[in-house]
Amino acid sequence: MHAKTERQLALPIDTVDVPRKVARARKIAAILTGAPKPSPQIDQILSTRQVMQITGKHRVTIYRWIRAGIFPKKHDARGHKVGWLRSDIEAWLKRDGSTMAAGSAKENGATTRVVAPE
Repeated sequence: MHAKTERQLALPIDTVDVPRKVARARKIAAILTGAPKPSPQIDQILSTRQVMQITGKHRVTIYRWIRAGIFPKKHDARGHKVGWLRSDIEAWLKRDGSTMAAGSAKENGATTRVVAPE
């Protein structure tokens, strides 16, 4: 009996197949341990009030920008406008937000008046 185990240990190991076996063992271990699969990131839907807080702009200004094609439009759900995706607002802030915040006073008709001292 002792000779048989020595013969089994003396068998050559197939080194070509080792990477595949390791990869398969990792897959099996991931399945058995319940490792979570990567899931798509869920985007948050923002209300008008939340968008007003994020941008610092009034509701009317936001809707004027939408009409002008400057600001992202609201998204629909079952035929109803429900709100903006947070990712759209964040992308807009990175792209146009700083320039729009500076120029919004002029767009709203605000003018600066210089008064000469008497």
